[in-house]
Amino acid sequence: MIPGMEREEIVISTKNKKLRTVLFVLAFFVAVSAFAYGVTSLGHKDPGYHEVEVSEYKKVELFDTGIHLHYSFEGNSNQIKRQINELKEIYTTALDHAWKMLDKSKEYEGYHNLAYLNHHLNEDVEVDEELVVILQDAWKKSDTQKYSVFAGPLFEQWKEILNADDPQTFDPLYNEVERQRLEELCACLQDPQNYDLRFQGNTVHVYVSDTFLAVLKDNEYPEEILDLNLLRDAYLLENLRDQLAGQGWQKGYLESEKGMILGLGEMPVQECVLYTYDEDVVQSGNFPVQEKTAVCRLKTFSAGESGYYILEEDSPIFRHPYLELTGYPRNDICSLYAADDMGDLVETSYQAAVSNPAAIHAPWKCIYTLSDDPMHWITDTPEFFTLNQQN
Repeated sequence: MIPGMEREEIVISTKNKKLRTVLFVLAFFVAVSAFAYGVTSLGHKDPGYHEVEVSEYKKVELFDTGIHLHYSFEGNSNQIKRQINELKEIYTTALDHAWKMLDKSKEYEGYHNLAYLNHHLNEDVEVDEELVVILQDAWKKSDTQKYSVFAGPLFEQWKEILNADDPQTFDPLYNEVERQRLEELCACLQDPQNYDLRFQGNTVHVYVSDTFLAVLKDNEYPEEILDLNLLRDAYLLENLRDQLAGQGWQKGYLESEKGMILGLGEMPVQECVLYTYDEDVVQSGNFPVQEKTAVCRLKTFSAGESGYYILEEDSPIFRHPYLELTGYPRNDICSLYAADDMGDLVETSYQAAVSNPAAIHAPWKCIYTLSDDPMHWITDTPEFFTLNQQN
């Protein structure tokens, strides 16, 4: 004790013990109730759209799919939670199946998928009927100029250029070696004698000529020659829709990070967004959504964002993740929003990939729908109205 200072005793009142006890218990219950309410609120689900994720046991395996399911639920919070858990299991099983079936690189036990076909060229392989249907449709859409299900090495080579630290250095416009490599691949693809898809029931035979195989081997190109490319997400989402809707789940929509949207039966109004050359957004309003609306969105990006453009003499040169079979990147689309109110996402995506209006010789932006025949091209720029009824 400090000298000169007296010790003071703390005296605790013993009065009103019952009142203090009651107040303490009351405060304790208030705190517990508040905590319980906070915990409950975190898990509370209101009616409306919720994103349904895959089950925990598949999250790692399906992490990179880039596929999202949004579903509209009704009822009280507990009812919605039960519906989410039920749909989660169905969605996980459906996505796991579709993803493995269309994987072009990795084989899975119990699956004769695209990868299995790629690793068994020039052999008869029996596959599931749903994969036969997809391959027959992709083969029917394939040609020697625009799209080919055999263009896997070409797509991979182009992807490597776009993902390079300095993509301009390897662009075929400036790099002669890369231009020749792309041209050699395209020459193989432009000769229909080099490849074929043959079907006999559920048996598929992927024929690739010795000439084509030699080009792949000599240049150390990837072996995965079968590649659905831009249409892969479209086929995958349609397969998912059929599996989910077939079990009665139709009040939602699927979305891929590559720009595909597909309604299961009901979905919100979609907003059409176009972009200018310098990436500024041009708002173009909404379009009415039918029960099975399908949407494909394509857009160019600046360097480092999965595609790029180069400014040369004040003229923008656009680069897209999709490359035609000519080997020369297209330079005519700034952004595009394609929609079909009948839910045919594969056809919508295919039309978006191969459309190339000859009347325009500069990058352009548009929205079009497949609802009418002929197709209608809609933009907010008057001079583009000449494209109306473009076949």
